[in-house]
Amino acid sequence: MIFAERKNTSHTRAFTLLELLIAMTILAMMLTLMFSILSGSMLIWEGGNKRIEAAQIARVGLNIIANDLRRAIADQQVSYSSSGNATTNTVPFFADHSPSGVIDLLGNAENAAGSQQIFGVLATGKTNQPFEEFGYICAYIASDEGNTMDKNRYYLVRKSATASAANFYLRGNATSTFANDSDAFIPLIENCVRMELSYPQTNAAGAIDTDSSGQFGFTDTWESLTNLPAGVLVSIWVLDSKTAKKIASLRSAALSQTEIDSITNSTTSTDAVTILLRRGAVRMQRFIPLNKH
Repeated sequence: MIFAERKNTSHTRAFTLLELLIAMTILAMMLTLMFSILSGSMLIWEGGNKRIEAAQIARVGLNIIANDLRRAIADQQVSYSSSGNATTNTVPFFADHSPSGVIDLLGNAENAAGSQQIFGVLATGKTNQPFEEFGYICAYIASDEGNTMDKNRYYLVRKSATASAANFYLRGNATSTFANDSDAFIPLIENCVRMELSYPQTNAAGAIDTDSSGQFGFTDTWESLTNLPAGVLVSIWVLDSKTAKKIASLRSAALSQTEIDSITNSTTSTDAVTILLRRGAVRMQRFIPLNKH
């Protein structure tokens, strides 16, 4: 019996160790690249969310400021007194662009470096209290203020007073001494570290000046106590909550004027607080026309 010899033509070949190492290296490089892209995308997304958070908070503060400023009055001789005796008074409007850096907040001296201040009077429409004083400033709170404000935080605060406690309106002579005093400050938003004010320039006829492109010309000062400007450009800088916590972990006191000013200048700095301020501070601004009549 003759048996035909059968040849197995199929070959089974395994990967060599070198091929496995090359494949694993390529896979590791691809995974590293993917995770790098994903990590970068997450950082961009987180940064965008932080800016959105800060912008939304700032918008709330500007809305409240705008509501008061649109009702502001000045340069009017009114006959009213909280004691019931009719007296003629000047209603002042005041903006402080060089604050001392310290305000009296509920009996405590608080740091307001970096923030300009604006104060005025608005008409309430109420017969028992026809006028209400108001004011705004960004301040660093060094100690707890009851249930309203926590220590070691920045707030945009609103000055408010009742008729019996009003300390600057309805006086015989307008005065700016109220700029460093208060009856009550109410917190509006947290982490507001800077506020700036500017005003449209007007010509001899009282109209707002514009340049060749139709843009308003602005000035940084408003000196008069007894009349309103045409409007106020209010700019505020707000930090998101995470950035504010990082800065608080590095600095257990109020920021210096130099650090706050660094938000808007281009000087190179390696200071960690300055870098966080520049990256995290979101500026929102709004031009608010005032009632001139």
